[in-house]
Amino acid sequence: MKPIRLRGLGPTLAGAGSGGFSLAAFATSQCPPEFAETSQLSLAMGWAVIALGLLLGLVAMGFAWRYSRKHSLAIKRASLAAGLLTLLACTTIGLIAAINRFFLSC
Repeated sequence: MKPIRLRGLGPTLAGAGSGGFSLAAFATSQCPPEFAETSQLSLAMGWAVIALGLLLGLVAMGFAWRYSRKHSLAIKRASLAAGLLTLLACTTIGLIAAINRFFLSC
């Protein structure tokens, strides 16, 4: 019998996703016992950083939307694509900063 080989993007993403969950559990298991729980203030600051990243991204998308209304179709598409990329980048940076500095810190 031949082994079954999974090909494509689906199995790769499934493996990366399950690895991400186990890495978070591993990161919190390395804290010493005296750092048992994250304070409520630290959690609130982390959520504030995520909200700030999302807000900055939405503001950038709004500027791109306003800028694109006066121009040709090609410039509209480029402007909206740049705004969307900025939105995703700001949100991702806020999420990563919150996880590293507030949620998974000992």
